[in-house]
Amino acid sequence: MKNAGIRTGAQYLKGLRDDREIWTRGARVKDVTAEPGMGGGAASLAGFLDRQHEAAYRDIVTYEGAQGIRCAISHMVPNSKADVVQRGRAFHEWATWSNGMFGRTPNYKNASVMAFAHAPGFLAQGSKGQAGFVKNMT
Repeated sequence: MKNAGIRTGAQYLKGLRDDREIWTRGARVKDVTAEPGMGGGAASLAGFLDRQHEAAYRDIVTYEGAQGIRCAISHMVPNSKADVVQRGRAFHEWATWSNGMFGRTPNYKNASVMAFAHAPGFLAQGSKGQAGFVKNMT
């Protein structure tokens, strides 16, 4: 899939309405965005994604990547102390949106994957499986 940059909340919710198989209380969930106990979390996260597009937050939680595409700061490879500080500000901002109630917002996993993708030499010091996994991601 071509990088389209940051998504809107509506794009996120639409993406959840697919044929994924989710079960709860012994029944398959038809639409996680409308399921009691799941829909509220999906709506909250959609709201967070919409905030990335707001002028007040855009330069805190996103950056301009290749070809002018707006990307989440968690996708940025930090190359300086200033980059690390900027990422910290972005992660703090995401945490404040949920008052710390979302323990794993998208920036968490994005940052993990980016770290793996840019550290194949380090991972190669471990098992070959780890380095091979990263090589296949890039």
